[in-house]
Amino acid sequence: MSYTRFLGAGALTSVLTLALPDKVRAQDVDGGVSLAQPAATLIMPFDNTAGRASFQIVSRIGRGAGSEQIATHWSYWSHDCRHLVDVFVCLTPDDTKVMDPVRVQSEIQAPNPPVNAAIGSVTDLTGERGLTTVTAYRARTGPSRRECLADPASPLENELVGGWTIADTVTGAAFGADAIGVASDLLPDANLIVESGLVVQTFNPVGLGDSSVILLGVEVEQGSGAFRGEIGPIRRDRRADGAHVCCSLSFTDDLEITTSLPDLCWECAGFHPISAAQRRGEDTPVIPANTSIDAPGFLRLRDCRVGDPGTGAIVDLGEPAEQFIFAIHGQAIGPFGVGLHGKYTGESF
Repeated sequence: MSYTRFLGAGALTSVLTLALPDKVRAQDVDGGVSLAQPAATLIMPFDNTAGRASFQIVSRIGRGAGSEQIATHWSYWSHDCRHLVDVFVCLTPDDTKVMDPVRVQSEIQAPNPPVNAAIGSVTDLTGERGLTTVTAYRARTGPSRRECLADPASPLENELVGGWTIADTVTGAAFGADAIGVASDLLPDANLIVESGLVVQTFNPVGLGDSSVILLGVEVEQGSGAFRGEIGPIRRDRRADGAHVCCSLSFTDDLEITTSLPDLCWECAGFHPISAAQRRGEDTPVIPANTSIDAPGFLRLRDCRVGDPGTGAIVDLGEPAEQFIFAIHGQAIGPFGVGLHGKYTGESF
C-alpha cells in the first residue's frame, strides 16, 4: 500500500510540509517546555491509591556540570496540596534513578567500587496521589561524603529526562508518558490555555476499561522550604468553591459534534475518569452520567480561572502569577494503555 493511499493526499502534503527546514522549533511551546530534550525540572504524576501502582524514572543526559555529580531534588505533593516529602538523589553523568513512591528515599552513588547507596529515612506514599517535581542542582556531598545535598541557589538547566507509569493492579493494564520538562523558573504564557484552550484526546469512552484525566496546575516559586524558588503546584489561593483551578469544558467527537460539559475543577492535581464507567471511589467523571457520548474525540479546556491572592477574586489563569496547566489522559483498552499529553492550539511564536 502506498503512503498516499494510506495517509491520504492531504496528509502526505502535511508530512512533506513539516519536513521543510524554514522553521525549526526545539521546544513544544514558548517558555521551554520539552518532552524530548533534557530540562532543569521534570513534572510527573503519581498514583498509589487503592488498586494503583506507580513508578518514575529520571536520567541525567545533560553535561552542564561536566563530570561532577549533580543533586536532584524530588518533591512530592498530594492532589489536595499537602506537601508529602522531599528527597535528594545524586546522579553522575549518564546516571538513572527509578523511584517507587511506596519507597521514596534519598540516594548517592558511592565510588570504589561504584554503588547506589540509599541514605536517610524511607517514606511510603501508599494511598496518596498527586504530582512530583524533580529539579537539578549543583551538588554538595557533606562532611562524610555520604550525603546528597543540593545548593538551592544553583539550579542546572538542560540536564534531566524522565517518564512515569501508573498501573491498575487488578487488571494489569497500565499507561504512562514522558515527564514534562521545563526550565527551573519559567513557564509558558498562560494565554495559550485561556484564549485557545487545552485539547486532551480520548478513545471512545464506552470502550475504555481504565481512564484517568490527570490535570497538573503549576506555578513558579511554589516549592518547599529552602527550595521555595522552584516550580510547584498552584496551591496558595483556594477559590471560594474549594478548588484551586476551574476550566470550562467541552467534548468534540469524530463527527465534529461538540457537547458542552460541566466545568472541570481540581485542587493541586486532578484525577478524573473520563466517564462513570471508569469511576473509582468518589472521583467525579469528566462526562456526567446523564450525558451520552459514544465516540472518540477530544476534550477542550479553556477559560481556566484561579483565585487572586490579593483580592480573593476569581481571575484568569496566569493573572496573579506565572502559572500553567499540563494534562494527560491515561487510558486503557483491555491491557493496552497509553498516556496522551494535552495539546495547546494557541500560537505563541
